[in-house]
Amino acid sequence: MQDQGNEQEPRGPGGPRGSGARPRVRADVDHTAAEDRSAPFASSGELFEGAGAAEPGDGDQIAGYTILGVLGRGGMGVVYRARQSSPERQVALKVVRPGLATPIALRRFELESEALARLSHPGIASVYEAGREETPDGPRPFFAMELVHGRTLVEHAEVHGLDRRQRLALLARVCDSVQHAHTRGVIHRDLKPANIVVTTGDNGDAPTPKVLDFGVSRLADAPAGNTCQTEAGQLIGTLPYMAPEQIAGAPDVDARADVYALGAIAHELLVGRTPHDLSGKTVYESVRIVNEHDAPRLGTIDPSLRGDVETIVATALAKDAGERYQTAAALAGDIRRWLGHRPIEARPPSALDQMTKFVRRNPLLVGASAAVGVALVGGLVGTGLALE
Repeated sequence: MQDQGNEQEPRGPGGPRGSGARPRVRADVDHTAAEDRSAPFASSGELFEGAGAAEPGDGDQIAGYTILGVLGRGGMGVVYRARQSSPERQVALKVVRPGLATPIALRRFELESEALARLSHPGIASVYEAGREETPDGPRPFFAMELVHGRTLVEHAEVHGLDRRQRLALLARVCDSVQHAHTRGVIHRDLKPANIVVTTGDNGDAPTPKVLDFGVSRLADAPAGNTCQTEAGQLIGTLPYMAPEQIAGAPDVDARADVYALGAIAHELLVGRTPHDLSGKTVYESVRIVNEHDAPRLGTIDPSLRGDVETIVATALAKDAGERYQTAAALAGDIRRWLGHRPIEARPPSALDQMTKFVRRNPLLVGASAAVGVALVGGLVGTGLALE
């Protein structure tokens, strides 16, 4: 538990996944997707029954690390606060839960550690060591990472009363971290405020946002036969932040899905809510809402956001991946242009663009309307001829 007045909340990789919990509610972080619309979905092959093997307790050793407490639990792994003896430091230690070391679980865990090993950026939690310990219950993979202290992105903005410019400046730095991952072939697939922690450091350093939890990340250059790559129809991510193509279960989602998630995070940072209200909705209803309804433009929620900021967020949230910013760097670039009072590159859709999109998304409705229109015109013409 964290004291309400203590900002330095440690966060480890993958633990409290999908919580969005306030700092004072440290235990309320292990919801299922059905209970919390912010909780991440996993592929069906990763949902396991509880195992009979006992979990390590405080003071126990895992691969030479001394357990100090639990930071979070997920469907497959447990993240501990642990102490490393050499060098002397505290770390976040992630291990596969006892008895769950199935081939799929082990491969997913290996993919996460491989993804993290590719990354070296101040905005991404550092990995120190990865390995596998043999136990009476079977192999126990683990990796030790930087223990990150701070609040989640939205919590940090709220607690410190950040203004619009400060919030967007932080988001641009998150984009830099995500772009680094993309250039290394790693697509996060579960970006959300709960997976971004802002730390101020021990010496009053400037706030630094750090991206955590690459547990469902995808390696863009993984071999075609990789058994943990998403199959068509699987739902992986957190619904309020998932791009339409990701919700559709496309097996080859690319960096633009993360761009959409960054747009959803921007939306929440600026107006206090996600692009679509999915609270109380079933998974089916949530999928339908995201696929069929455009996110409200920021200016309709807060008129002061009309203009460039509204255009930036709307471009990141475009349903068609081809109409979004094509990279996280491009999104960061427009944010910084706005911060520097320079023209942005994105442009709001014209009336013709909006009409074209409407027709594309509603072909049956448009076709029926056109048929009615033709019938009416034909009737009028016929009536006119009869009168003559």
